[in-house]
Amino acid sequence: MENKYSTLQTIYGLVRNEADPTAVIMHTGEIIIHQHFPWNEIGQHLNELQGEGLILIKQLNTAVVYITEKGLRFCMEHRQIEQAA
Repeated sequence: MENKYSTLQTIYGLVRNEADPTAVIMHTGEIIIHQHFPWNEIGQHLNELQGEGLILIKQLNTAVVYITEKGLRFCMEHRQIEQAA
């Protein structure tokens, strides 16, 4: 799995048990502490994932990240594939 999708799986893992995962505000710091990649690489992952429509980045007081419906579907589909392997 590409590293950017590992970052997406991290986001998914943090929001998957919420009533509405796409409404959860994720601060970038929360993502950073759950990843093993340098910040500049995580920033690149986030930009690429947004380009694919898998997350949404909004600039509020700080940048916040939302997983999209498409991102949720991607994670759920790939999680099943990984579990079957």
